[in-house]
Amino acid sequence: MIKRICLCQTFFAFLVTSLAAFKLNQGVTTTKLLASD
Repeated sequence: MIKRICLCQTFFAFLVTSLAAFKLNQGVTTTKLLASD
């Protein structure tokens, strides 16, 4: 039971991290496009 919760937390943390990295990457790409325009 505890192992399942730990696994769920790890997956959730990974999901949040990847989502944040995606948003950050998107923001940087948008800034670069605007800057080069």
